[in-house]
Amino acid sequence: MKITGKYYVNDNFTYLFKNATMYTIARNTGDWGSVTVGGYTASGQKVTQADFDRWMANADSEGTFELAE
Repeated sequence: MKITGKYYVNDNFTYLFKNATMYTIARNTGDWGSVTVGGYTASGQKVTQADFDRWMANADSEGTFELAE
């Protein structure tokens, strides 16, 4: 699945934002997961629009990623 959106990178993960969904991609394996506004993170935090907007504010690049299905 190809996804184009805004993203940012840290030492371990790439965070990609598209259509109220944040995709977290492991940089060393390519494994990925996603969470949408209104959904819950792996740690049990409910994602609000304010959370999503705050996280997306860090995304200063745009690109296309191929995620294995």
